Amino acid sequence: MLGKKMVNTKNWKRFMIAIMCFTVASTVMVYPGVIKNADAVTIQEQKNQLKDVNEKKSKTKEQEKEVTQRIMKKAQELEAIEASIRDQSAKIQSTHQEIDKKEAELKKKTENLEVRLRTIYKKGSVGFVEVILNSNNVSELISNMSFMQKIYRSDKAAISSVKKDQAKLESIQHRLKEEEKALTAKKQESIEAKKSLEEERSVIEKKLKQYQAEAEQIGNEIASAQAAIEAKMQAEAAERARQNAAGQGNSSTSAAPNSGYTAGTGQLGWPVRGSISSTYGYRPMFGDFHTGIDIPVPTGTPVHAADSGTVLLTGWMPRGYGNYLTIYHGNGISTLYAHNSSLAVSQGQSVSKGQVVAYSGSTGWSTGPHCHFEVRVNGRHVNPMGYL
Repeated sequence: MLGKKMVNTKNWKRFMIAIMCFTVASTVMVYPGVIKNADAVTIQEQKNQLKDVNEKKSKTKEQEKEVTQRIMKKAQELEAIEASIRDQSAKIQSTHQEIDKKEAELKKKTENLEVRLRTIYKKGSVGFVEVILNSNNVSELISNMSFMQKIYRSDKAAISSVKKDQAKLESIQHRLKEEEKALTAKKQESIEAKKSLEEERSVIEKKLKQYQAEAEQIGNEIASAQAAIEAKMQAEAAERARQNAAGQGNSSTSAAPNSGYTAGTGQLGWPVRGSISSTYGYRPMFGDFHTGIDIPVPTGTPVHAADSGTVLLTGWMPRGYGNYLTIYHGNGISTLYAHNSSLAVSQGQSVSKGQVVAYSGSTGWSTGPHCHFEVRVNGRHVNPMGYL
């Protein structure tokens, strides 16, 4: 019984292993596109990361711009405050000079009055007696007495006026000094605010450098991954061409579907006819680097192969290219067609120059129906205008 049980256990294990092998083999046979497109999904994930980083970079640039404007505004405020302080200082200086002038005037008038008062004190009433004795008549006496009283009243009035002016000037000087003090405090506040803004801008600039470094790193990873995928697909295409040549001798396979690798002519044609709405390069509006050109055309417009070659990749990227395909033309050159409503060719198929390979649309990350066209050399995107 024990022996039979062990035999049954071994048979069961063998049966399960056979089932697993069959399942794996069936998956590879039925879903080869899923395995080949796994790297493309990874690239799209990296592109999504790159887009997120570029969006952060764009927002940070806006913050930097806003902070810079605030710094400039604070600098202008500082200039205005400093001008006001200079004006106040000039007024204080002028007022101080006026006060000195009034003090000198007061001192002189006070001294003159004191001299007369001392003279009267020393002579007592003799001065008045002399006035009476020296007067020839009553009318002259009254006139002389009135004149002396006017002198005393004038001296007192002058002293009083000078004292009032002096007090007024001292009050003005005090007010100006208080205003200057307030302006100095405001200036210090503006200096501190400007310093804080400059520190904030420094932090933002560091973030920008960080995002820029991240964007460059992800861009390099994407380029390397694309280069690796296309190198692998080129090798597979070459191998299919070798096998096809071995099976068919010297027969031509330039346009037969599902045949071996087809070489291009070296001169690319336009995939669709129309004007360019978005060129190759950095786009400030979106804060990203546009890796191809966009040509607006109605949905369903036939998209033509830029040159003869072999379809390396076909797929669907909902957050990126949408319906897309890549054609390899030889000598490291490949082209990509994105945002199509549908595809007219399949992976591994040979196509001729001008052949309809897709129909335009607005699938994936798109703002309207158009043909997104890229040219890559050894897996790295280049400006298509240099090859059309």
